[in-house]
Amino acid sequence: MDSDIVLKIGTWNVQYGRGAEKNATRLGLLLAHKADVWVLTETHSDLDLSPEYTSSTIARAGHTVGTAGVGIPDTPFGRPAAAR
Repeated sequence: MDSDIVLKIGTWNVQYGRGAEKNATRLGLLLAHKADVWVLTETHSDLDLSPEYTSSTIARAGHTVGTAGVGIPDTPFGRPAAAR
């Protein structure tokens, strides 16, 4: 594997990610940081990362407890460091 490849992972407890206005702000922040992988806790299905990310959600008792969103452009393992 080439040492110039970087995988950027972000995590965020979004505290139940509800509300269209708050989610628009949250989504803007998430996309601005350009992480290759996002792991969101205490989130909600209303906070939708598509089409930029493919996500998988973990739900318990009707509540979303975690979402992992993956969007890895440019290379099979992440973006070249120079593209960041």
